[in-house]
Amino acid sequence: MNRKQILINQPAGLGDICFLQKAVDIFSKAGHECIWPILPQLMWIKDYLISDAQFVNSNDQIKPSPPLVVDFSIADRVFPNDSI
Repeated sequence: MNRKQILINQPAGLGDICFLQKAVDIFSKAGHECIWPILPQLMWIKDYLISDAQFVNSNDQIKPSPPLVVDFSIADRVFPNDSI
């Protein structure tokens, strides 16, 4: 299996960050690296979550190569047969 870098496009919302931890767990168990840009105001969350996600400041430039960008606002269309 190819290890991919997955860029999670959901930078805001404390509830979203907590809710999507299951998705991070699924991707991580599949052997992928999850990179998650979040707002600078929410960077404190990484000190409190046990997560396989690599939280980065959304203002920083990110250059994963090649990334699989997951935009969870359209997840039902991207992953029609999967449930999280």
